[in-house]
Amino acid sequence: MTGSDNPYRPPPPGADAPPATDAAGGRAVALYTTGQVVLATFLGTPLAGALVMALNDRRVGRPAGGTVLLGALATALLTGLAFLIPDGIPQLALNVAALLGMHRVCNSVQGERVQAHLAQGGERGSSWAAVGIGLACAAALVVVVAGGYVAIELLRPSAMGQ
Repeated sequence: MTGSDNPYRPPPPGADAPPATDAAGGRAVALYTTGQVVLATFLGTPLAGALVMALNDRRVGRPAGGTVLLGALATALLTGLAFLIPDGIPQLALNVAALLGMHRVCNSVQGERVQAHLAQGGERGSSWAAVGIGLACAAALVVVVAGGYVAIELLRPSAMGQ
């Protein structure tokens, strides 16, 4: 007799809780996994991962503003650090730290809730949506950084004809 057909095996963790439903307690919701949060972070900064986590929070009726704010602050910090690192020094360590940090945060804040949701037959969020959120955040960051660079160049005295 294998473990899967053993009628006496204990239930999986969270088996006594139904899958997550929307804030009104109606329809079942799809929650994003830690892997999907890390995927969004990989493609589009910690802000993208925080937005995916915020979607989970909103879908289960929890406030999401703090999650987004922390993601924006982490993205600003990483962007600033990336500009401060001297040329010739690889920035891979910053990227790996961001991914590992987001993995750790997501697991500690939402990991058990999402795993219990999935164990009860709840739906998993769309990986394509996580990819879209990541790419949209990456594009927004490029626009903001490029716009900032252009603004700085235009405000330099040499650009003003002085």
